[in-house]
Amino acid sequence: MQIFSNLFSSIALILVVIYALLSRFIKFLLSPSKQQLPKIRDWDDHSKYKDELITPDVKYYANQSGFDIVDQIITTDDGYHLLVNKVINPKPKFDNLYPILILHGLFQSSGSFITSEERSLAFWLADNGPFQVYLGNTRGVFNMGHQHLKKNDSKFWNYTIEDLANNDLPSLIKHVLLDSNSEHLSFIGHSQGNSIGFMTLSLGYQPQLSKHISSFIALAPAVYAGPLTTGFPFTLINRLNWNRWRFLFGELDFIPLMTWSFNYTPKRAFALLGYQMFAFLFSWTDKNWLNRRKAKMFRFTPSPVSSRSVFWWAGKDGFSTRGCTLDVKQEKWFSSGYQEDNQPKFPPLSLYVGTDDKLVLVEPLLERLKTHESIKLNRLDYYENDHNDIKQFTIDYMNNFDDKPKTRNDNSDKMEDDGFTLVERGGKHGKAANVSGVQVSSKLFNPAENTKKSKFNKPLDDFYRWQRRESKRQEIAGLRLKFQKDKLRIDNFKSNKRYKPY
Repeated sequence: MQIFSNLFSSIALILVVIYALLSRFIKFLLSPSKQQLPKIRDWDDHSKYKDELITPDVKYYANQSGFDIVDQIITTDDGYHLLVNKVINPKPKFDNLYPILILHGLFQSSGSFITSEERSLAFWLADNGPFQVYLGNTRGVFNMGHQHLKKNDSKFWNYTIEDLANNDLPSLIKHVLLDSNSEHLSFIGHSQGNSIGFMTLSLGYQPQLSKHISSFIALAPAVYAGPLTTGFPFTLINRLNWNRWRFLFGELDFIPLMTWSFNYTPKRAFALLGYQMFAFLFSWTDKNWLNRRKAKMFRFTPSPVSSRSVFWWAGKDGFSTRGCTLDVKQEKWFSSGYQEDNQPKFPPLSLYVGTDDKLVLVEPLLERLKTHESIKLNRLDYYENDHNDIKQFTIDYMNNFDDKPKTRNDNSDKMEDDGFTLVERGGKHGKAANVSGVQVSSKLFNPAENTKKSKFNKPLDDFYRWQRRESKRQEIAGLRLKFQKDKLRIDNFKSNKRYKPY
């Protein structure tokens, strides 16, 4: 059966690639004026990287940008080996580094965060803030194996996102806390990465881990399905039950031809074909990409994913038909704190949303947070981009930071209690410059302003105070619950006490 499924899935992939190429070529012919040439940016020193290798080696790209990476291998409770990339800054600017764990999306890996040279998210954080960056990878990525299972065993690939939420992310969190000797960390997840995070911290999974996460940052939050999931080819494959699915796509990794093509197709040709296919399937654009980076980006995409996992997303009764990663009928997804749920409260949340993202929707999530959950939404950023390009938002912010106006309204400098400043479009002072929708900016992460401060770096001290305050809030909630129990016990003791008359 596996031989037939390999043959069928390979033919299906080839047909999809051909269809994607024809579709995008016809679209170009019909509307050539709308096509944009790759942007050339003044800050890009393309000559510096003209002889750069195209390789799936994260350490090589780290060295090219002046950093290093230490590979750490951990094992989940169910026996899978996971690769963690610890980013090392050989010229650190800060002491007492705070750990940040970054997790990739579906079909991707930690390589997604290191292919933009020194402006890569991982390297920028490591260089411009007091952060120790860890890049996590889920099972099967970078050829990681299992304690007992072979990769040609269907049991190795018998997992879905639920297993990643119950085992992979908890193992990554525990490792980062142990390695950094810290009680808390910040979590950044892109697409499926934040889906795993939301699921891990939800009631019924492992909400107790919330006490170790000081902030949850979701890039392209993948909780509710977007309109793209109602089109071709999703409407074709979401009718398949598991028995039909595994007959057509097998029980091992999803479409093994992708891995074979990755290994044996010329690298630039693979990047060209790979981009066209994913752009067609997921409405990607490369309008914010540097064209020379595309080939090395596709040295880390696609990564192997189990057939059952893709079925969870796209098969019958999967994400594309359910419309949500979590159970919408459930009254509450996340803990409100020790007093109500006897679990730590879900950490402060920040959302980065693409207005051109057709794969997921954020509006239903915001409504859910408003009506059913008690999560503190620290930051909500809208930007004109698609689902995969969310990572580029942070890079663009870094690229264009020096071009931002240096004079600001006095009110914009007033910092909220949580360390963030609200910026709204319009209002009595007129339209905010360079703002699309409602944004929240943080003075704590403002490198240009930080350089003007003393060597003690007051904004970073404020950041640490905010982190400690969040930790204390959770501790106080637990103490309040304990106090109420003690008070009730004392009241019962007093009511039952017998006094002797004088």
